[in-house]
Amino acid sequence: MAQISGRLVIDGRRPAQAFGTELDWAGGSRKEALILSPAEGAERYALELVLAGGGWSIGALSLRPDAPLDLRIADRPGGGARVVESLVLPPAGEADITLERTRIDTIRGGADDVTLALGPRPTGTVELYDGDHEITLGEGTLGALLLGNGANRVTAGAGDLLFLRTWDGDNSVTLGAGALRIARLGAGDDTVTGGTGGVELLQLGEGDNRLAGGAGRIGSLEAGAGNDAVALAGGANQVSLGAGDNRLTVEGAFVGTALAYGGADRAAVQADMRALGLGDGADRVTVSGGAVEALSLGGGVRVRLGWTVHRFPPDSCGCDSGSG
Repeated sequence: MAQISGRLVIDGRRPAQAFGTELDWAGGSRKEALILSPAEGAERYALELVLAGGGWSIGALSLRPDAPLDLRIADRPGGGARVVESLVLPPAGEADITLERTRIDTIRGGADDVTLALGPRPTGTVELYDGDHEITLGEGTLGALLLGNGANRVTAGAGDLLFLRTWDGDNSVTLGAGALRIARLGAGDDTVTGGTGGVELLQLGEGDNRLAGGAGRIGSLEAGAGNDAVALAGGANQVSLGAGDNRLTVEGAFVGTALAYGGADRAAVQADMRALGLGDGADRVTVSGGAVEALSLGGGVRVRLGWTVHRFPPDSCGCDSGSG
């Protein structure tokens, strides 16, 4: 059989059945576990799971098919409170989940590609294994978002995100009005677009990363080795750029300290900074519209031209060592 499809409506009142598993609410509105284990020899399964009604809860909802399962969860608006404490996704297949009213405390699994839209309810942890996932956050707070290897796309909303961790891959993160407490991105060419919410700690792994800061202030920004491009608009307390040919643009709000370690770095400063330090390499600093209290450049010849500071390695320009 090529594919077997099923549909299951969970509303806390009516009995339902899918893939040979029966759901009966005769014993009350609480189910400790609901396990769907299709084992009908199909090459692939498809399940539409509808969450409706209110006043019910399920401890663990687990999908354990013997072949890839494509899951679609539709969360109907209205009704009373409904809770799924733990949702375990199938190990293979695609998942499309949109939450409107139901609170799911933990979502975990190894589906190949997951599209997840969270709503106004808080969520504790979302942990997705390797794959190309698309996550959209809503008004509710998300405690932790853990994404495996792959090209993941995260769009934050008005709710706070307390912890974000991605592993290797080219990830895209767009922040919103909610605050981001801690984000650690793995190796890869990551792109981060800031929002109006503040960021406490943002760590970019090795790779050619891009950050376009929004109005929200960043407490600490750390980038690994690679040719990074960082544009700050809402200010930052401290910025650390790893080895590579980095580009730093500072405008808008005040930045405390920014450091880069080796490479041909470029810095364009259009806001006040306390300190800017660049390592060895042919660097260039342009200050236009702001003031840098302390500027530190690595060894080499310094040439000051108006508000632009160039630094070349020794003997590269035929100038005498020192200031010219």
